[in-house]
Amino acid sequence: MSQQYKPKPPIRFRALEKVKVRPRSLVQICLQRVAENFLTYDNLQQKLGRRQLEDVYAMLDLDMALPEAAHRINDENYWKRRTNAKFRNAQVEKHGMSWKQTFLELELQQSLELVPITVEYGNPELEALKQQVMASRLHVFQLNISQFPSHLDLSFLFDALPALSSFSITYGNRRLGMDYERAMFGMKISDAQYLARDIRVSQTLVSLCLPCNMIDDELVKVLMGGLSYGHMLTHLDLSHNKIGDRGARRLASLLDPDYCIQVLDLSDNQIHANGCMHLGAHLAENITCQVLNLRLNRCEDNGVSHLFQDFRQQEQQQRQQEQQQQQQH
Repeated sequence: MSQQYKPKPPIRFRALEKVKVRPRSLVQICLQRVAENFLTYDNLQQKLGRRQLEDVYAMLDLDMALPEAAHRINDENYWKRRTNAKFRNAQVEKHGMSWKQTFLELELQQSLELVPITVEYGNPELEALKQQVMASRLHVFQLNISQFPSHLDLSFLFDALPALSSFSITYGNRRLGMDYERAMFGMKISDAQYLARDIRVSQTLVSLCLPCNMIDDELVKVLMGGLSYGHMLTHLDLSHNKIGDRGARRLASLLDPDYCIQVLDLSDNQIHANGCMHLGAHLAENITCQVLNLRLNRCEDNGVSHLFQDFRQQEQQQRQQEQQQQQQH
């Protein structure tokens, strides 16, 4: 029997099998070189196309100096990568749906929360913080500072941020351990004076939150020096403090028709019936307030009854106004 023909196996070139990655094109090599020397180029938007710019941004180092990155880069994909690399739980929905705004706001918040307790003007850390504020000034709209160990004057912050609309701060340190000292917690008279001045000159602030600052009636008196000028404020949170009847009486003036407070949170304070009555008296003439939180206070039955009477009076006035408007139409 004739032997069946068997095809010979193909010749295998071991060297060619190792080359499994297609070599980069000359354009990609040039773009990589541009990304490596990104800071030495100016006006890349005019020199490169849209796709080429996207490729360059995708190759950029995430550790680039913040002042340079904030000034030169507007690509959202770059800021998304940088945000997810440092703040894994960041929610862009809470920061205007902008990844650049998200990163710059969270980065500035973190820098402020790490300010040392004792810092002097001219300190390198303070100068670096001021440079960061100036680099982020056009993209910071809200700040939520959960701890601020220092008692530094924050006027440089308000003066440099022209679009700051929401500000929240809690003075003190969350994790002290055995180094606990009572004096390290809460707002001081000097802090209230600084903040009152900043509120008075601000033209964009609409939300102010000062929870857990041990604010008492005397500090409310100081803060009113700025709050009385805050005709743009719509949200004021003074919860978890030590505000009594005198402080509530002063804050009640913010419910006058000259102001536009929509949310006033005074929960977990030391307000009794007298303070509750003053709040109700001013609330009867108010047309903007939608939420008044007095939870965990000591309003007592007398104060609550007067408050509900003022509510009814306000409802009757609103109904009369609606009827008059309907008759006019």
